[in-house]
Amino acid sequence: MSIQKFSLLAIGTIISGCATTYVEQSSGDLARVRFVAKNSGAPTAVNLYSEKNCENKIPVTSLLGRSIELFPIEKRLGIPLWDYSANAAKEFNMPANVEQNIMIIQNTGGLSSIACGAYFQFTYEKNNDYEIIFDSQKCTATIYKINGTVENAKRELINTYSSSSNVSQSCITEFKNNAR
Repeated sequence: MSIQKFSLLAIGTIISGCATTYVEQSSGDLARVRFVAKNSGAPTAVNLYSEKNCENKIPVTSLLGRSIELFPIEKRLGIPLWDYSANAAKEFNMPANVEQNIMIIQNTGGLSSIACGAYFQFTYEKNNDYEIIFDSQKCTATIYKINGTVENAKRELINTYSSSSNVSQSCITEFKNNAR
């Protein structure tokens, strides 16, 4: 394994920490969700939390927002409007009709420096497709619902969250802990 590939794996492991990782469901009330890192060449972590106060972190994935394909790992479920490199976006089955607590954090390239992040709660609707785009230049996470089939799909803007969105003190502490 090359040093570059090892570095990307090491950074991904450091970002996700030692917490339990996300176990994707294949049945039940589900929605398909695409997480995207935009305008970023640095690692971006997507984490779920079992509580609104950011307790019990569950790492979902790490993304790289530019076309860095040294070690591409594609994760697609067939959500329409895919226009990303394999490392910039990943698609997952996520529980529907249950509020999700989500934090997306971008690492600036150093092992302990965080550029920005966004924390929000969202409830996916059963059998729908979503795209969450984290833009590191604006430090925002924008949620779109993707309607239609592959031939006529369109994005419907739902909401945009920033690092200054309504965040609890415990989530701010969790964000800072991820920066260590």
